[in-house]
Amino acid sequence: MRLKYNKHLLIITLAIVVIIASCAKIVAPTGGPKDTTPPKLVRSTPAFKSTNFKGKEVIITFNKFIQPLKDANNQVIISPPTEKQPEMRLKGKSIVIKFGEDLKPNSTYNIFFGDAIQDLNESNIKKNFYFTFSTGDKIDTLELRGRVNNAETGLPEKDVFVELYTGIQDSLPIKERPFYIGKSNTYGDFTIKYLANKSYKLFALKDANSNLKYDLPTEMIAFDSNPVLPEAPLPDSVDSLKRINTGNYHQVALYLETDSLQRVEKKSIVDRKKINLQFRHSVKTLEIRPLNFKLDNWSFNEWNRRRDSLSCWFVKQLPDTIQIVVKADNMKLDTLQFIQKVIKPVTNSKQPKKVTAKEKVEIRPLSLQGSNQPYNQPLTFETLTPINEKQLTGLRLTRGKDTTRISAVWLDTISHRRFIIDQKWKEKSSYSLLIPSGRLTDIFGAVNDSIIIQFNTLEERDYGSIILDIKVTSTSGQWIIQLMNDKDAVLRQIITNKSDKVKFELLPPGKYYIKGIYDANSNGVWDTGNYLKHVQPEKVIRFTKLKEFEVRPFFDSIESWELKPD
Repeated sequence: MRLKYNKHLLIITLAIVVIIASCAKIVAPTGGPKDTTPPKLVRSTPAFKSTNFKGKEVIITFNKFIQPLKDANNQVIISPPTEKQPEMRLKGKSIVIKFGEDLKPNSTYNIFFGDAIQDLNESNIKKNFYFTFSTGDKIDTLELRGRVNNAETGLPEKDVFVELYTGIQDSLPIKERPFYIGKSNTYGDFTIKYLANKSYKLFALKDANSNLKYDLPTEMIAFDSNPVLPEAPLPDSVDSLKRINTGNYHQVALYLETDSLQRVEKKSIVDRKKINLQFRHSVKTLEIRPLNFKLDNWSFNEWNRRRDSLSCWFVKQLPDTIQIVVKADNMKLDTLQFIQKVIKPVTNSKQPKKVTAKEKVEIRPLSLQGSNQPYNQPLTFETLTPINEKQLTGLRLTRGKDTTRISAVWLDTISHRRFIIDQKWKEKSSYSLLIPSGRLTDIFGAVNDSIIIQFNTLEERDYGSIILDIKVTSTSGQWIIQLMNDKDAVLRQIITNKSDKVKFELLPPGKYYIKGIYDANSNGVWDTGNYLKHVQPEKVIRFTKLKEFEVRPFFDSIESWELKPD
């Protein structure tokens, strides 16, 4: 009886399991973490770095299925170049490359895939993949090492193609794809391997249209002025610092060329008040002539310090459509048109008429660091629009219970918007500056409301300094030493042409960086290069002995620095 009962119980249990299984929802397995590894080479025909290859077909097999080669005609570079473009296709997890011609005898072949190889599922890129074999009895083993830096900032440039040519003609990077190729990494470093023992022309390109040729004016370039020679390879275990100091480390400066022809690069119109013109170069002579209106002295012109940017403030009523002719220096006449935004009047009579507040002159401080004014510097402020007054009188400066009347004057004659108060401030004090209403009148007739600027001064011990003991080896030109913040914005600069102590004093605590510009022509600015004229950009050196200057209160950071122009 007990056996029959157990048998019935087993049958019922199995029936319940079947019912539950039939009602269960089938879902795909959740899987593990996302695969982020690129495809890996597992085998090939011929074998990697094999010799005496006589065939016309190369098969490279990976551990994953891969996508069709991305932009293969531009990304995949075969060195030495072939006369005919080889056929490339996918077969399972393999890339099959079929050459349409006999390969050159006794030659080391490099197939550079760039970023063309990606796995099928997650699009993980196998970056800068090389495949190498030889048709002779040896593999060329030399390599070329170096770094690409931004010419103007001195900082590393990543993802720049470094190209080698076997000829010396200047036209090669413009007309032909490279013979060998590499790419800079995150630190700007590059290594081109498996090179023959011969000299090469080195050219670097920030390629904008993926054809590996310098054929766009917006592409940044770098070049070595002399032919380069490869050297014996270093083990992969050698760190980057030792690589730089071992053998020839070819450092090139990436820059954007500008032609000598003057032109208007950008134009804009702002709030029916002004037009802005950005020129390619500093302007020496300028002519602006109205086309569709006849007014004399219709604008007040404000230049920036480099005289390559101009604001034309409207001092008279202009039409909604403004047409002018511009000629600066050697440029051709350029006709420009600006459309002013039309302000529509309110026509709904049911709504009460709004009284529009009259525009006021706005002021913003320039010299304040937060709420602190450096006690050894004058107070400066600017208005948003040009001001008629050259001098502001009757300003009231209060410190504690003491109030004195002071004046402000134009900071310079370039702009009628910046003012300076040259005052000796007391350390560790609180000040209040009152600019009474009506003291400022702009070119549009607007005046200022009463304005109060409150600020404090710190003690000298609250600041730090950076002192550089500079050794200059150049006998011509000059050096521009620039102090920068953590955003690489220039805060101060000092120009010198001799060995000296350069001091950046009374710096608020924080992180700072230093760079030096070798100003070969002593014009006070950094100048770019010209490839066809064989002119390198002016050299820029970052101070790299320290990663950064950490300025602390009441502390001098003192370092020595040797500046070499070559």
